[in-house]
Amino acid sequence: MGPVPRPLTTLALFEGDKPVCIVAFFNYDKISVEAAIASDRPWGDRRFLQKIFDYVFRQLDCRRLYVRVDASNEKSLELNRRLGFQHEGTLREAAEDGGDVYVLSLLRREYLESKWARKHQSPRKPQIPLIQSTHRQRQTA
Repeated sequence: MGPVPRPLTTLALFEGDKPVCIVAFFNYDKISVEAAIASDRPWGDRRFLQKIFDYVFRQLDCRRLYVRVDASNEKSLELNRRLGFQHEGTLREAAEDGGDVYVLSLLRREYLESKWARKHQSPRKPQIPLIQSTHRQRQTA
């Protein structure tokens, strides 16, 4: 396995002083960004989920958000599908256990047209208050 890229930004949801959901964003190219999620419960909660989508689609102004999910992780796959993510492809035998990994994505227009987004969307461009740490990816010369 190669070097792990430094995240563009890491958002964390806390209960007291304990982080219960951490989302790291990688591979930002102004069109899309990849998210990696570690959580005691999928995607944290609705308020945190809204901040994630606001950050990606409104603050970064990305066209697409994508995630990689182990094909065996049924709970995560179902949640991502309910949120509107679409299957884009399969990375065969890419999981640590030799299983497949699915690439799922959500486009900004799909998100903005969803009932969930219209119900929870904030009216102005947000500034995310839950940022745990921010890193800039190094520019190579």
